[in-house]
Amino acid sequence: MLGENTEEGREKFREELNETHQLFKDFVKRMRPSLDIEQVATGEHWYGQQAVEKGLVDEINTSDEVILSLMEGREVVNVRYMQRKRLIDRFTGSAGRERRSIVATLVAAGSKAIDVKTNARLRPRVLL
Repeated sequence: MLGENTEEGREKFREELNETHQLFKDFVKRMRPSLDIEQVATGEHWYGQQAVEKGLVDEINTSDEVILSLMEGREVVNVRYMQRKRLIDRFTGSAGRERRSIVATLVAAGSKAIDVKTNARLRPRVLL
């Protein structure tokens, strides 16, 4: 996709796209055998209630509602929500933690931290 945009490349892309579409149709047909796949596999998209009416989905719910319904009659050991990290945080997160750890260690030990840019002594009170 990053190379030269040629007619041969575009044709190869169309072939792969059609193959992916066929694989998806086969999967849907297997999972919903009563569905007329040719009627719905047109490349169009449908919103919630339309998808229910066409038999593409069973019902409309939020992910929280699905989780809560699955918990009924079961013992929940641990549920933890994790916020997805931004790409920049993935690269700088550990460096930031390491910097805060070093500064906290220096302050706790009574060292006088020095600002590398100005060579000025910093107060031991650090906001992290």
